[in-house]
Order: sequence, then C-alpha cells, then structure tokens
Amino acid sequence: MSLQFTPMEKLIYLNPTHILVDVLKGKHIHPVYQPIVSLLNGSVFAYEALSRITIPNCHLNIEGLFEIATKNQKLWELDSLCRAKALKGACKKPARMKLFLNVEPNVIYDPEFISGFTREKLLHLGLSAEDISFEITEKTFVTSPSVFAEAISHYQNQGFKVAIDDFGLGYSGLGRICSFSPDYLKIAMSIVRGINKDKKKRSIVSSVVRLCRELDIEVIAEGIEMEEELATLIELDVGYGQGYFLGRPEKDFKSVCSRAELMILEFRQINQSPLPLYPYVETVGHICKRNEPVSPDDKALAVYERMKADPSLTEVCVADADGNVCGLITRSYLLGRFSGQYGYGLNFRRSVGELLTQKYITADAGMTVDEVASIAMDRDSGSVYDAIIATEKGKFLGVLTVRDLLLAAINLREKRAADASPLTGLPGNNSIQQAIKAVMSE
Repeated sequence: MSLQFTPMEKLIYLNPTHILVDVLKGKHIHPVYQPIVSLLNGSVFAYEALSRITIPNCHLNIEGLFEIATKNQKLWELDSLCRAKALKGACKKPARMKLFLNVEPNVIYDPEFISGFTREKLLHLGLSAEDISFEITEKTFVTSPSVFAEAISHYQNQGFKVAIDDFGLGYSGLGRICSFSPDYLKIAMSIVRGINKDKKKRSIVSSVVRLCRELDIEVIAEGIEMEEELATLIELDVGYGQGYFLGRPEKDFKSVCSRAELMILEFRQINQSPLPLYPYVETVGHICKRNEPVSPDDKALAVYERMKADPSLTEVCVADADGNVCGLITRSYLLGRFSGQYGYGLNFRRSVGELLTQKYITADAGMTVDEVASIAMDRDSGSVYDAIIATEKGKFLGVLTVRDLLLAAINLREKRAADASPLTGLPGNNSIQQAIKAVMSE
C-alpha cells in the first residue's frame, strides 16, 4: 500500500533538498553502532558509528542525504551533525573500546574539523585520541592530496588511527596506501559478498592480506552476511570482520551473538595446525602472570604507593568490572607522573582511567610465543620493552613481560633441539606423544 501525502507533506518529504534542510534544522539524526569483530577469537574489537534519519516516512537513506548535501554545499553541516551525535553517544561505549568515525576526505583537513578533535574536547566527552579511528572513504576524490596527507599525518602523530573505507570501490586504491600510512584497510562489501563462491575475489583478498601484513596494516572485511563468507575470510587470514552476520547496527553497544563467536573459534581452530609441537607450552596463555587488574576508577595514588613499596611491580593492567581491557600503567610512566615539583599535586586526586594515555598491545591466549614475540619486538623503541596484556575471548587474562617471552622462547628452542631427531631434525617421540595426548584429552 502506497503512502498518501498532503500537498505540504509532499513538499517536505518528497523534495530531497527540503528533507536536508529539515534534518539540519531539527537535527533529525541519531547514531547507531555496529561491532567490528576479531576473527581470531570472536571478541568485539571496535564499533563503527553510523547515522540514521529520524524523520517519519522519509524515502531517503543517509547515503542519499549526503549526496544531496554535497550538491547543495551543505556537506560540512551534515557531516558535523552526524559526527557530534556519534561522539555524544560514544560516552556509553565500553571503556577504551575503539570507535570508527566516517569522515569525508575533503573535510578532514578543514580547520573547524581539526579544532573539534583537540584532547581537551575529547576529554570532556570521556574519550581520548587513542579511542578514535577516522574512516576515509575510497568513493570520494581528494581535491588536495598533499594537504590531505599532511592532515592524516597530523592526526596519527596525536594518537588517532586512520582507516581506508570501501577499499576496491573508488578512487586511488593502492595510491592512497602509498600516499599515507593507514592503520586499517576495510575491504568493500562488494568484494566480500559471495567470496566463498568466487575464485577471483578470494585471490584479491589473499593478495591484500599479504600486502597489508608487510606494511603493518590491519585488514577488516565489511558486509559479512553468511556463514560461508565468514569461514572463507578466516581461511584467508583476515584479521577483523563486520556485517549483519556478526552484529547489526544498534542504538546500544551490543556484543557479538554467541553463535557467531562460536563459529569464529571453530573456523579458526580448523585453519590452525592440528598438532602443535608442544601443546600448553607454546601458547602465551600458559606463561602469562595472572595478576589482578585495577579498575579505571581506582585512585592513581593507591597504585603509585603500591609500586613504591614493591620494586618488582613493573606494571599493572587496567580493566573494567566485565574484564574489558582499558590499558596498561607501567612503573616508569606512573612514577614519572608523580615526580617533579608539581607531579604529586597534579595527580594525587586523579583516577587511573584519567592517566591512561599510553599505547598498549594485547595478545590472545591461543597465540604462540613466537607470534607474540614478533609483535612485541616490532614496536617503537620507546615501548618495545613494555608488557603485553594476554586476553581470552576478548577479556583480561594476565600480563606478559618481554623477559617472560624471551625465557619461554629460549626454553622452547632448547627443548626442540633436545627432542629432535639427529638425522632429520624433525620432532621426536616426546613431541609426538605430547601432541597425541593433547588431541585425545580434548
């Protein structure tokens, strides 16, 4: 049954320009948040903020509204409205969970945009630069590439992350990867859809994954809607996924459905080596220290006094009541904050969460010692010796120091050398028996 409009309603609801004016004037936008999921363990890694029009019976979707805004030179106003709504709603997201914001490439270097993302303004919203990733769409032509690249570098130097959205659809493609160094690359839905039945698409994604691994760029596959697509992407070693099969855009910050999480773990197990040489030894989950984390609401002074009293306490993990990792406070960093003439006076009233500005890395409990050691040593010189946070199903498990990793790696090499066949160098009976026992006990 078709909708019936009065002449005035037709003027408002069927004229795209009038819809745009009405949306901007009444701020008729509300944000929704779609989970971006780790295809390693099924946990939520981040949320992408999307926008929906709240005018009743509106025949335009948000993409169409942006096209109208561009034609009417109202792109900045609409982009700003959507972004403000998304940031305001983000105060309800899980602590330290990343938020992906869609940004038009020709807006990102606007002085007004830059002024809206100062540390002070983000702190007022309960956010930090480390929480935000800007998604730059591939669909739009960049009018000033040099200024654009300079703006991207400015944000990354402040701790923001940058993602190329809709990769494979629009302008520049590999050229944009070369002109600046994105942190994430999101493969377009049109490439992901039906990838389980398309050899060409599988080949493209496989090549992209290899390229991004060499360039230290994380890959996110968009538009996953089928179990078979998910299985293929995990087989191709794509790191993260997004789509209706994993989670729909919602007003609240929803977790991954248990069915999808279970499938990810099952598919990942199928694509791993079925017989690890030294089960329960090579994975970091069995060598991490199960230290009790502190809450982001705890007083920083209490942690400072614990570290002063215990020289062996080199770091503490910060996690919320649900076990979601918020960050890492190292001994050197916290003692530095409380040192100097004004350090104590400035920080003794602050909570741990207010001091969480350092970068940190997490590793799933199922990752091998060699894998985590490679990631740890690939960090910049200022943080290369910081501890790694071990997680299980996305929740805090323990803390792993670089010393722990090195000792475990040495122990593994010695054990392999002692157990290997002197003629072939292949695993000996001990390794084979351990592997058989591990499989039989599962």
